[in-house]
Amino acid sequence: MSKILAIDTSTVAASAAILDDDNILGEEYTAYKLKHSEKLLPLIKHLLEDVRLSLNDIDYFAVGSGPGSFTGLRIAASTVKAFAHAMDKPIVSVSSLFACAENLKGMNDVICIIFDAQRNDAYYNIFINKDNKLTPLYSDSIININDLVDKLEGYERVLFAGDGVNKYKDKIKERVSDKAIFADNYNLLPKASGVAKISKGYIEEDINIYSYDNYLPNYIRPSAAEEQRLKKK
Repeated sequence: MSKILAIDTSTVAASAAILDDDNILGEEYTAYKLKHSEKLLPLIKHLLEDVRLSLNDIDYFAVGSGPGSFTGLRIAASTVKAFAHAMDKPIVSVSSLFACAENLKGMNDVICIIFDAQRNDAYYNIFINKDNKLTPLYSDSIININDLVDKLEGYERVLFAGDGVNKYKDKIKERVSDKAIFADNYNLLPKASGVAKISKGYIEEDINIYSYDNYLPNYIRPSAAEEQRLKKK
């Protein structure tokens, strides 16, 4: 049996979970607007204490690799890289969009996850739920919200989740009001338990596994600061 410590800080929410075989031993989640740098490590410490484990007991460190908040992704990356280095254990990289869809598995046949990417854009993917298995239709990418709604017009009913819902809900309802449904607040944002469950499958398939020195988050596009720096070259 492998024990997996999973974390996600790709949105305003921060969470940590421990999976032992098929069982979630515990999960800590908060969407309170503290900095991730302030809340992630105490959250992990409390979780480990609750389940009577230490970092030495963990076999894999799984991380929501983005896309999402640049700062959140950097904090999650630095945390798992430090743990993996200190414990000499591997890192499992999981799409934060996929982890968010995992919350909703079985609730609808078509699930669209949107994270706010600013400038009327969204980080997105669309997932098809069949036989209680989620399949992403695309690679995680960025899209103008109007173009995304155009993509979804062929579906009868679409369940939306992600922090982009708060920003784009009215626009989506305006275009596809009779087809769009929205996740409740409890399932709106990604959770570490979803990261953990998906990572178990990756470990079994021996994919998306990295060492501390070759793991990188999936930012998709450079930050605004990086774009400004590139423009000045």
